[in-house]
Amino acid sequence: KGTLYLCMMVLLLALSLYHLAVFPTSRDLSYLYLGGFLLGMGLVLGWSSGAFVNLVCGGSAVWLRPWHLIVVLSLAIVGMNVFTHRLLSAHDIAPRATRINRWICIAMLAACPFYPWLSAGLGMVTALGLVFLSANGPGPIIFIAAWRKQGRVGRYSVAGLCFLALGGAFYLPSSIPSLTEAPSLLSQTGLAWGTVGLAMFMSIALGERIRQDRDDKLAAQAEALRIEERAAATLQNKVEERTRELLQSMQKIRRLFDSLVQGVFTFGPDLQVHGNWSVSAERIFDRQNLL
Repeated sequence: KGTLYLCMMVLLLALSLYHLAVFPTSRDLSYLYLGGFLLGMGLVLGWSSGAFVNLVCGGSAVWLRPWHLIVVLSLAIVGMNVFTHRLLSAHDIAPRATRINRWICIAMLAACPFYPWLSAGLGMVTALGLVFLSANGPGPIIFIAAWRKQGRVGRYSVAGLCFLALGGAFYLPSSIPSLTEAPSLLSQTGLAWGTVGLAMFMSIALGERIRQDRDDKLAAQAEALRIEERAAATLQNKVEERTRELLQSMQKIRRLFDSLVQGVFTFGPDLQVHGNWSVSAERIFDRQNLL
């Protein structure tokens, strides 16, 4: 059990470091929030199983207090909620549930400074109560709306949530000694592999959302290029049309002058005849005299 917990903790921490490393280059806060959640859950699982203490602290960590675990868990859950809101555009698909969930997250953060002065049992009950309130109140509403409106991103997210719920269902009997005498390894590590499954599906959902954003951006650029090409073609057609109209108008004026019996010609600033004159002017004044 301890080895399995240690492996899962290392996997969560590796995923966390990956997302935190991608954040500076991508500048997408979703990577930061998901990385923070995975880091917090990795520490919580490793700490609760003793793997963190054995690996980092050599089996002894007198400085660790129960409220440390509660605060880390609360911050991890808040990070997961914020990540979910951004990933699923929760404010657009379920605005009322999102507002309620934000207030629950604010309550989680506001409770953190008071955990050192509360007993371990009361602090854990308070933190888990807020988590339960978020998971069973606005949380399902947001995920149901995401399943219906967010396509593959929403379905991957719901799959991750179901995986975590399944792991929690396996873990719950083993956490209550009166319910089972010899819990299996699968049930003892249910919360751990449920969290790992959630991390995997959420990472896939984030990648899918980034791919969709990239495709939407490319499609928008292609559409803008098509609009620009159509505008250029329309402008060219208008220029050609105006040019034809101008030529037709000049031909009409020329025919009008050529139909006159009187000779028509113009003088320039030098009092010399310009090169344009009517046909009658050539007959009356002789072309050589006009040149």
